[in-house]
Amino acid sequence: MSSFYAGEGWVDAVGLAERALERGCCAESSACAWRALTTLVGAGELAVAETHALRVAGKPSARGRIADEVAVVRGRIARHRGDFDAALDLLATVTGAGADRAVRMLAVTEVVGVLLARGEVRTAADLVTAQELDPVTRDDGVRLPAWRVARGALSYARGDFPAALAEFTASGRLLAAGGVRNPAVLSWRGLAALSALRADRAELAIRLAREEYRAAAGWGEPRTMGCALSVLAVVDGRDRDVELLREAAQLLEVAQAKAEHVKVLCALGTRLRGRNEPVTAARFLRQATSLAEEVGDRSLARRARAECRKLAEPPRGPALTDREAAVAKLARAGYSNKEIAGKLFLALRTVELHLSRAYRKLGIRGRAGLRTAVLG
Repeated sequence: MSSFYAGEGWVDAVGLAERALERGCCAESSACAWRALTTLVGAGELAVAETHALRVAGKPSARGRIADEVAVVRGRIARHRGDFDAALDLLATVTGAGADRAVRMLAVTEVVGVLLARGEVRTAADLVTAQELDPVTRDDGVRLPAWRVARGALSYARGDFPAALAEFTASGRLLAAGGVRNPAVLSWRGLAALSALRADRAELAIRLAREEYRAAAGWGEPRTMGCALSVLAVVDGRDRDVELLREAAQLLEVAQAKAEHVKVLCALGTRLRGRNEPVTAARFLRQATSLAEEVGDRSLARRARAECRKLAEPPRGPALTDREAAVAKLARAGYSNKEIAGKLFLALRTVELHLSRAYRKLGIRGRAGLRTAVLG
């Protein structure tokens, strides 16, 4: 199963994991159960992983650390499916003081990820503080890459992008030391790329995003590739950003990765709105809103609804002057240019100029457009 950590041999990795679990030997070894189950989850085989996790949990020998690790795996499966409530319920059984310290740390990192996805930054920060799992001052038992990623994600959510970049990079060093290159284990490069971009380190962001995509393509699992593509679109998309985001959305839909899918849909809708494609933008934003509400991502649902409201508002161009508005209102009421000139004591040519400017500012082509225009 080392091929999973190396990010290669997807078929062989899944086959080895399933055989180990089917033979029952993993029910006696926490290391075996953890590696086999996380391999299946990282390969996108969520239903298969869930079946085996329940089978391992049901063994009489599955007690203590094995039982706790199975609960973490099941929480991760629920999180990948976008079922945040179920994920929190499963992980709550492992975040207490009685759980094995290393396993408790892994459970807490999963909980932090769910809370941040929901926009509950303060609750996530309180949890990190309460657990007292500081990898800088504690021993090797908690100096795991996942914990650095959780800390980095918290820094990112707080807007401290240099600190986030430092945490993600530290996680990457720990992973490299252990021979872990697969972003399906931890997508530290993608997270670091986004942090570098926000920290005004564009060249580093592009390099990390490209490395993440190459590693994800080498593994080939849809969720991992979709996440990597979405980062590449944001960091290095240029004029291909919408195309890359569409491809990412398709991959994430196939993987049933709802939490990641909703973010890409929202990004697509926002970009298409900016490109004056309101119909397509509205479709993606409605999908994003519905999916965000389904997974409990309240902050993203609010953002998607706000973007939808912008589409419903009339375009806001330069404001009409008082005289332009007066001319436009009379024109909308059905008066001819000559009649408007007489009512406002203007030259006919001046009325025509005011109307032309009003049409241009309002984004319409003639008197017919005045019927629905906001004239102030």
